[in-house]
Amino acid sequence: MNKLYYKNNRSWLVLFLLLSLDSNFVMANATSPEKILSLLKSQQSAQAFQLATEAASEHEGDPQFDLAFALAARAVGEFNQAVYAFERVLFVKPNSIDARLGLAISYYDLKNFQGAKTEFSLLSKQQLSTKLLTIVNQYLAAIEKRTGETNGHWRHWLRAGFGTDSNANNGSSDEFITLPLLGQIRLFENSREISSSFYNIQGQTLYVKPIDQLAKWYASASILHVDFTEQSALSKSFASLFAGYQTRIKNYEINASLFYRPLWLDSEDFLNYYGGKIGVNQIIWQDSRLGVDYSHAFEDYNQETLLNKQQSLIEAWLEQPFYNGTHRFTARFAKENAKQSVNDFSSRDFWGVGYSLKQTLTPLWHYKASFDYLTGEYNAPDKVFNIVRDDSFIRAELELGYQYNTQWRLFSKLSYLNNNSNLSLYEFSRYKFWIGGQYDF
Repeated sequence: MNKLYYKNNRSWLVLFLLLSLDSNFVMANATSPEKILSLLKSQQSAQAFQLATEAASEHEGDPQFDLAFALAARAVGEFNQAVYAFERVLFVKPNSIDARLGLAISYYDLKNFQGAKTEFSLLSKQQLSTKLLTIVNQYLAAIEKRTGETNGHWRHWLRAGFGTDSNANNGSSDEFITLPLLGQIRLFENSREISSSFYNIQGQTLYVKPIDQLAKWYASASILHVDFTEQSALSKSFASLFAGYQTRIKNYEINASLFYRPLWLDSEDFLNYYGGKIGVNQIIWQDSRLGVDYSHAFEDYNQETLLNKQQSLIEAWLEQPFYNGTHRFTARFAKENAKQSVNDFSSRDFWGVGYSLKQTLTPLWHYKASFDYLTGEYNAPDKVFNIVRDDSFIRAELELGYQYNTQWRLFSKLSYLNNNSNLSLYEFSRYKFWIGGQYDF
């Protein structure tokens, strides 16, 4: 089951219980509970919790009020208070599915997996709808997996699919270009826009070693191969190796890692990309998280050594809950410097912004949408055109996923890339559509 589903179930739980509550149950006491639930329905979680807290001394012990109080507490991340309120409801109404479901998920959020397992097991023995029973079973499977991960553990997945690509080589739409010294020349076929269908195969293995409740080591290796039906479209093979350490100091989460990502074109060594990254983030309110990441990397080309350079990148980001998901805003600034100053035509400073949204639509369906924009001017005139190159790059992606069961997922992805440049040779646009599946084991 997608981790995002468990991480961001807060608003979903509130909405699910609000819709499933019997209207007579809610209206039995129309003073405080109704107002609290109305605020929750309109996404005013903080106001709902404040109202519930103010009315607690008068209405605590009333199951209608306690359920509304518990939902409000969950909505703002006060899981311990939610647990106490759900337990009060169950003391009076032990057969309340709504309260037991809320208690079970709250236990899960607090990492009290034994308590969560007990409550979910009791739920699984009741007469539930197919949808709710699926949710309960998925949580039970997740608990079984999490409780088995106190020692070092492995995770693996395989993914395969096929699709179509409107510009497999990021080539120019122009067949001829004009050079200052040579006049008009014709581009090689693999430097021009080529449309092709393709298939890809990808695999990854991940090892995680917890040190204690606050820290862990991890390492991962993956490989991706993309092959095209058109002969002029270059096949691509990507590898990724990284190792890192994550810990928490007071309210700060710190993550440091090293990575190595080589690229092969038509089975020939093309680029080696390697470096390190360190990031710090913290929760600033409720579940909103603010972070800063810094990475330093090197690009080494096998043949085009004039393009060799080092890159420093700093990213500031804000991630917030958004209904049954999260959205993330990112600002970037980077410096790319050629390894030798004589090659400054490949050096540049650039900045950009990004946005991504992940949402779980139902227990089985989820999607991710993202948009990135980068722009920057190079530091010296291009060797061919004798003009300083100035580029702007746009990437937009939409991915839809279906969780068939705990091991199988189906995906479809649509992406658009566009590089706009004052030098026509470097301009391109590209559309890709892909559909495939993933097996986790």
